[in-house]
Amino acid sequence: MSEPPSYHLNPSTPSWTPPTGTCDTHCHNFWPVDCFPYAENRTYTPASKAPKEKLFALHEKIRIERCVLVPAGCQGFHNSVIADAIAAKGAAYLGIALLPVETKVKELRRHYDLGFRGVRFNYMSYLGKGAAIEDVIAMTPHLADAGMHLQIHFENKLIREIAPAPKRSAAPVVIDHMGRVDASTGLEQPGFIELRRLLESDQV
Repeated sequence: MSEPPSYHLNPSTPSWTPPTGTCDTHCHNFWPVDCFPYAENRTYTPASKAPKEKLFALHEKIRIERCVLVPAGCQGFHNSVIADAIAAKGAAYLGIALLPVETKVKELRRHYDLGFRGVRFNYMSYLGKGAAIEDVIAMTPHLADAGMHLQIHFENKLIREIAPAPKRSAAPVVIDHMGRVDASTGLEQPGFIELRRLLESDQV
């Protein structure tokens, strides 16, 4: 017997009207895999089909006007599924890319022209080993030249190890998933204190 889906099959239209310009700042889209393949070395495969058409329909239903599409780790460096969705919606939809640290400014600018505004690096154990954080910071002058920001996704237990690096970034830094803080452990947990200190940096 298959497990029930983790998403709502029939979302309702909000009873209130969101503000003009409301933005979904983090979502993923997948499918069809014959056009947009998953990475061969992926650590997981999505259980659901999430093509752009369903995302657009959901946003229309809940009155979301703008969107930032973020690549999932299972897609590797294949950013075409996001570029395709951006092209279908225009300037209201922008994207984040997954790219290797060796990516040159010319290629970053090409992604910028496609609607990408940042590059994401993952430090989550279920996604496998990420690029060395020092190599990521060394890439940030290229990001700055291309008008892009750095996005870092890490497990909260790694924050003390990672926190010093973003402060040296040449490009603005976005901390993905709010630093994965466990709200149930309170305001004085070490990870949340370290995250607040990190947010004091002008770059973050």
